[in-house]
Amino acid sequence: RSLSFAIGMVLFREMKGGYVLRRLLRRASMHGQKLGINEPFLYKLVPTVGKIMESYYPEVLEKQDFIEKIVKSEEESFARTLHSGQHFAQSIVRTKKKGQSIISGTDVFKLYDTYGFPVELTEEIAEEAGMTVDREGLKQHEEQQERARASAVKGGSMGMQNENPSKH
Repeated sequence: RSLSFAIGMVLFREMKGGYVLRRLLRRASMHGQKLGINEPFLYKLVPTVGKIMESYYPEVLEKQDFIEKIVKSEEESFARTLHSGQHFAQSIVRTKKKGQSIISGTDVFKLYDTYGFPVELTEEIAEEAGMTVDREGLKQHEEQQERARASAVKGGSMGMQNENPSKH
């Protein structure tokens, strides 16, 4: 419902709350998969929401095709992200079989940085498996990435190597 209302009133990608709505959509999509729904389905609910809430939010029916298109596109995008990170589920099984209960910060960061797998989702899956995420290790990787970005903004590593050391 929230997705339908918000998209009906404002363009999803340009909204400040787009991040929150994207997380909401992804969470709903994950729950659908847990129920055995392995294809985009949320977009199919837009007409029903529109009919039920028409007197309060006529925008939903007026922009139904547009809303469905945005929601379906986001669902498909998330499905690709999940597919890319599927090895994560396998790594949890391997980690648990080794008797470990913590997923390394390195692995969590790699999933996010390489595959676009949301950290929050990794934490949620880990929790469901009775595991935890090494938040300190993850924080170190995030800080390292920030330092690398800051360095790139200042002229990159090559620029720093070419600076005259006597000026410091």
